[in-house]
Amino acid sequence: MTADETLRFPERRVDGTFPVIDAHGAVIAKVAAAWTGGRFTVTDSAGAPLCAGATSRRWLSGTWQVTDVTGAPLLSMTAKPLRNTATVHLARGGELFVRGSAWRRDFTVVDADGATVLSAAPRTSALSLRQHDYAVHQPGPKRLSVAEVIAVVQVWRMVKKSDAAVLGATATTAATSGA
Repeated sequence: MTADETLRFPERRVDGTFPVIDAHGAVIAKVAAAWTGGRFTVTDSAGAPLCAGATSRRWLSGTWQVTDVTGAPLLSMTAKPLRNTATVHLARGGELFVRGSAWRRDFTVVDADGATVLSAAPRTSALSLRQHDYAVHQPGPKRLSVAEVIAVVQVWRMVKKSDAAVLGATATTAATSGA
């Protein structure tokens, strides 16, 4: 990802994976997410591994560990209790913060000084079945590698999907119990 390049993260599977598409329309990576929502793997367009991420077996900790192509730590990301913010610890050093919202689907990643490192905007309507379809932009000089960008976006997407599933189950339970 070059400076000022936008990547698209469609929320539709193509041949069993979610593509990551560059500004020219080329698939640069493919994300395979487990149906349980607790892990994912990323390969480049040729099928070579880029990174992999996993959370605790019950997804309750909110902490994801992401490794690079060699299995070495790439980053860890911990979602806060309301899951509207998260902290990213880069294995190469540094801490970033994800700022989201309970009411909006866009999010930004900022550094310790509050400067935007990454911004993501939804590409679909709020009523879409594909609510986590993002256009992601890294402004100014490149601060994150492609693997780091994909890892942060994919973890955030999985955290938000998990939140939506929990809220849906809670609403269903409340409706069926007469609450």
